[in-house]
Amino acid sequence: MVRTSPSLDAFSDWINTVLDQLKSDPKRRWGITRVARESQTPRSTLTRWRDRDWDSGAPNRDTVLRFCRSLGI
Repeated sequence: MVRTSPSLDAFSDWINTVLDQLKSDPKRRWGITRVARESQTPRSTLTRWRDRDWDSGAPNRDTVLRFCRSLGI
């Protein structure tokens, strides 16, 4: 079990910001399922990140990089 930390909280806040921006973007309006598909990141992973569920461990570097690269961020 990974306990929460300021850096994990900041990461979750950032993920929530990204998800909110993608949903509110009038050209996209992507929900979490679309973000998962476009970013090649499992929806369950995005949900864990969003909800600060670190029971499965902290975010994996390669998964975060793939998420960012796939979305161009």
